[in-house]
Amino acid sequence: MTQPSIPATGWRGFSFLLTPAIIVLMKTNTSTQFTDYTQPTPLVKNALANIPPGRALDIGSYAGRNALYLVHLGWEVTAIDTDAIALNTLQATAARGNLKITTRQADVRNYQPKDQFDAILCLMVLHFLPEQDIAPTIAKMQEWTKPQGTNIVTAFTDGNLPGTRPYLFPSGRLKELYKSWHITSYEETYSSWIIPEGKTEPERYMVARLVAEKKK
Repeated sequence: MTQPSIPATGWRGFSFLLTPAIIVLMKTNTSTQFTDYTQPTPLVKNALANIPPGRALDIGSYAGRNALYLVHLGWEVTAIDTDAIALNTLQATAARGNLKITTRQADVRNYQPKDQFDAILCLMVLHFLPEQDIAPTIAKMQEWTKPQGTNIVTAFTDGNLPGTRPYLFPSGRLKELYKSWHITSYEETYSSWIIPEGKTEPERYMVARLVAEKKK
């Protein structure tokens, strides 16, 4: 059964459609507050705040909250996702704002760009891959990044219950895979509260968050 969509006004007034499964909640001491999931991820805003616009790849972009934000800042963005409907939504949103963005329906494991990128975003994607594909996929992302370029990566860790996602990063594993890079920030912490599809109560998960710069 298709879940009802909730219209939401995103960054700079762009309209998105959100399903209950991707509504994010933030808990305070006494109440639960909805966070506008159409806003760019704070990690992305902070990591790229002082970096001049260049070419960016958003892996698992979904409806494009980070991709659209970067386009507004002057970045040339390519967004890839396996979900064709999400990419169509992204293109429709971009068209309403007269924005140019390149979208590709692709699995990151099979995707091959023609040129390198100044920034690569891979948020909450890698934990859906089987363990044997993790290191090769990250190696590709690193190869696709220009010298002094930035990777921003988030994923579930083994601080969650087994089976929460197909792959759960052991503590420190993501950081280890970037040991030859300059790691500008890394943490393992709880995510925002979310309402998983098919459930009514909010949950949160332990995630690893990494920002790293490729050395010259």
